[in-house]
Amino acid sequence: MSSKKEITKNIVALLKTLPKDRLERYSSFKGTQLARFQDSAKVESMSERDLQLQYLALRDMVNDKYKNYYRLSDKLLKPKGNPEYYDRLLSELKGEKKETFLTAVRTVVFGKSMEGIDYDSISPEELNSLIQNKNQDVQLLKKTELQYQSLTIPYLKEANSLKVTNWEIHGKAMVKNNKCVRLTRDVKHQASNMFASRPIEAESFEMELTFSISTPNARGLLGDGLAIWFLETKPDIGDVFGVPNYFNGMGIMIDTYKNGKRGTFPYVNIMLGDGTTKYSKSTDGYDTRLAGCPLKKLVNPPTGETKMRLVYLKNGYLSIDFNLNGVHEDWTNCVALTDVHLPDVKYLGLSAETGELTQQNDIIENRIYGLLKPDGTYINSLLELEALAVKKDLQQEQKTHKIRERKGYGRKSLARLQRAEQRIKERDRKRRLEKYGDEDATFVVRNFRRVITFIKYLMCLVVGVLVLWGVFIIYRMQRQNKKSRVVGLLD
Repeated sequence: MSSKKEITKNIVALLKTLPKDRLERYSSFKGTQLARFQDSAKVESMSERDLQLQYLALRDMVNDKYKNYYRLSDKLLKPKGNPEYYDRLLSELKGEKKETFLTAVRTVVFGKSMEGIDYDSISPEELNSLIQNKNQDVQLLKKTELQYQSLTIPYLKEANSLKVTNWEIHGKAMVKNNKCVRLTRDVKHQASNMFASRPIEAESFEMELTFSISTPNARGLLGDGLAIWFLETKPDIGDVFGVPNYFNGMGIMIDTYKNGKRGTFPYVNIMLGDGTTKYSKSTDGYDTRLAGCPLKKLVNPPTGETKMRLVYLKNGYLSIDFNLNGVHEDWTNCVALTDVHLPDVKYLGLSAETGELTQQNDIIENRIYGLLKPDGTYINSLLELEALAVKKDLQQEQKTHKIRERKGYGRKSLARLQRAEQRIKERDRKRRLEKYGDEDATFVVRNFRRVITFIKYLMCLVVGVLVLWGVFIIYRMQRQNKKSRVVGLLD
């Protein structure tokens, strides 16, 4: 941006992307700022430097930069006493679902949500595995493979064809039909990308990408990197890991060479682009970074391949895991975010680039699945997953109960009930012994003992006061007698 007019134009464009206020107020931020920057006299009174700072601040706000840099913990967002409070409040502000009297009463009286999945005790890796349905004992979701975004051996439509099934390739990629799609060879200044022919139709999906980044000559330095894209349109070749700058959508850039001053490399850098924001190579995208993580042991993996697992849910949940050592289902979480929104139309793409330094970037396989609820609609959020887990548990309990009834175990015998009651009593006595030092310390007994102890201390205090009072009286009497004797002698 080289002039006030261009900067102001970009500021107004960003302001227009802000949503309309849901709550009525005296004046809105969007309306006030639009009026300010559309007033040529006010704009003229500002310096170009001030306008640039205004643009950068507004861009960071629109991209939720600081929200993701300083994320609030779950303890604040989901307090134990009322974990669903903020979710329902935001839902009402967005006009999705209005709070009713009954839900408000339930919050005040019970103060808790359904007891399904304990998200405080489950790791992102375990949660993503649960979503993937790889544990056959917990089938929560239906999964449908998205054929138009999957990539499997053999890649070519026909043996003599140069076109990969359902994918469009640009650049110097090389297709080895039964091995890999090599986006870049170990050669300087190469770039290529491949994008699915059709956009992803699923609103919630999970993807498992198998790839390899290697240096056949076993050098120490390499560059530049590999990227995974979810963009609004299919691009041509560009200078950001093989894709043009100012993209609209999300880029997951696996950067292997450090240009800026920050970070440990290789590094996974996630950026949400709005079509007007530039990715800066000189800083490795630090200024526009949404989130990321260092990724050691990525280059020259011992098994020859690396796996990336991505889970995206409709309401904005995004989680990315990597398997770096080839051990089955040994995932390490990179990022887990809760407010990432992809474009309504999103094309999946893969790209890579080399510069003065080189590396070999191979795509081996990609599997992607839509995540559906049993009724055929897409899963919306983790709360819906929790509800499905509770329903699944109830169905399992009912099934077990019916089996027991068929086998004649419908009721427990009196002896078994008595034994169960005895075990409960023994457990309670043991707990009281550990906590209070007495296994018979019931509520009444504990409070009676507290009262007795209080009376004892009170009596000791009264006796102590009386003793001190008596000593004080004796001291006063002795002093008075001594004074009387002294006065008599003088007379």
